Amino acid sequence: MSTVFEKIEDLLSSKNISYETLRHAPVTTSAEAAAVRGVPLASGAKALICKCDQEMIMFVMPADRKLAGKEVRRALGYRKLRFASPEEVWELTGLRPGSIPPFGSLFDIATICDPALGDNERINFNAGDHAISISMQYTDYRDAENPKLLTCATATTKRTTTMKCLTEELWMEIPSRRAIVSLHKEVEGLVKKSGVQEGIVLVNAMHITASVFINDNEPGLHADYERWLEELVPFDPGTDPAQGGYLHNRTGEDNADAHHKRQIMGREVVVAITEGKLHLGPWEHIFYYEFDGGRQKRVLVKILGE
Repeated sequence: MSTVFEKIEDLLSSKNISYETLRHAPVTTSAEAAAVRGVPLASGAKALICKCDQEMIMFVMPADRKLAGKEVRRALGYRKLRFASPEEVWELTGLRPGSIPPFGSLFDIATICDPALGDNERINFNAGDHAISISMQYTDYRDAENPKLLTCATATTKRTTTMKCLTEELWMEIPSRRAIVSLHKEVEGLVKKSGVQEGIVLVNAMHITASVFINDNEPGLHADYERWLEELVPFDPGTDPAQGGYLHNRTGEDNADAHHKRQIMGREVVVAITEGKLHLGPWEHIFYYEFDGGRQKRVLVKILGE
């Protein structure tokens, strides 16, 4: 049984049409195909199989364009138009999306071609295989397939956006050894200042004896954290583990417990920004947790988005 590629070769040879064959790494998108062929994206003959009411039709257009569904439905008088599913395409052609050649006649379905494809002297397409391309004259393609010519595509509108970025440091100076401090309003203010509508914000402690975390703004919970952490890794300035001290304190510091507490509570939080606001749950609140206060420390806030 002949492959689709062999059927294309037979069709073109029977009409004495010259063409070039390129074997390359497998590609599945129009952009990948154009890159591996070394040709403009617009020269690709993109073939889309659609179900129009109860009829399957192949639409062919430049690869840098998209199907103008509403206009096509109106022009052809169809009530419904949708892309064929991968399963339907396989049943009809025996091919996977991305390898379909612009010859509906090979599969006993009508072919409609957008005249804009003729702006290219030569067209290129995958020939029933993700790793085989054919290049040929557009006029020869039109003679071989004799498609119905109809404007069925529209230019792809590129979404042009400017990525915004704001980086700021919040200075913290907690007089007590340990404390939980809200950063929520400060972060909200910076999100507003950034102008980002859709993106993310990173908030992280820049010191290894402090944390940033998200939880409920409830004093009892904060007291529970203090008690729980102190039970896990109690403060002790000693250096002998057998006596409850820490080997780290042999460096001359007395804050080994603070390092462990930071490890438990974490370094940073990342929060989504949606419609210009922090996208948090109803009780979520951003906090800074100091474990070794009495000096200045910094918190980094970095906001990225559109």
